[in-house]
Amino acid sequence: MSRTVQHLVLLLLGAVTLSVSLGQDYLSYVKGGYRPVLVVAGALVVLLALHGLLRGSSERVYHRLGGLLYDSARSRAPQPRRGGRDEHDHQHEHAPRVAWLLLAPVAVLLVVAPSALGAFTAARQAAPAPVAETALAQVATNVTGLGPDDEGRPYRTMALMAYAIWSRGNPDAFEGRQVRLEGFLTPRAGGGWYVSRILISCCAADAIPVSVVLDGPATEDWQADQWVEVIGHWAPPQLHPTGGYPEAVITVDEVTPTDRPADSYED
Repeated sequence: MSRTVQHLVLLLLGAVTLSVSLGQDYLSYVKGGYRPVLVVAGALVVLLALHGLLRGSSERVYHRLGGLLYDSARSRAPQPRRGGRDEHDHQHEHAPRVAWLLLAPVAVLLVVAPSALGAFTAARQAAPAPVAETALAQVATNVTGLGPDDEGRPYRTMALMAYAIWSRGNPDAFEGRQVRLEGFLTPRAGGGWYVSRILISCCAADAIPVSVVLDGPATEDWQADQWVEVIGHWAPPQLHPTGGYPEAVITVDEVTPTDRPADSYED
């Protein structure tokens, strides 16, 4: 890989990073708060590549002019009698072949453009997302409960992880309350469905699925990865059909298909 090709690869990498981060596609890979970092990083890579390309062009012009002046002076100078040959060597720096791997993420984003993690990831979790004992203790002693219903609605919207924590730590808080959950449908081992979200701390690399069992009849048109709004009541935890660990459950009153949000990950 010549120096010019190196700079062109960097330019392509920076341009793709900028293109992804300036739109909404970056939300499939990282949390929304990382957009400024991606924009700055992409811009710096583009500037670095442009600087290298311009510098390389000026160096080539300089060497060509120097070569012309050298040839002109040589033609006017007296030639030595003994045979000889003046060599004009130009050294070109080359990067290791592994540098071509920089094109791999570019090719993935341009050709495949993978979407946000969904039911495929959630269905293959070995165990539910860990719930810290401190979090369970906090909700167990929380006297204020779940808080007020959504404005103008007879239910309380909750994140799936929050529902899972409250359903174990303080189930009495759900007495007489309706809850609204939003996520995608995931098939449950042994039959049935979950409503699921993917929890991330930084990016998709640290993703942890969070699922709540839907206790109620399913319809034939339900499909994995379909986003839904679930309104229902708290139900006691059930054991996983094969893993034997407790899973949060919601008794379904209503399930409504909805569009996938731009930021599909749960904080």
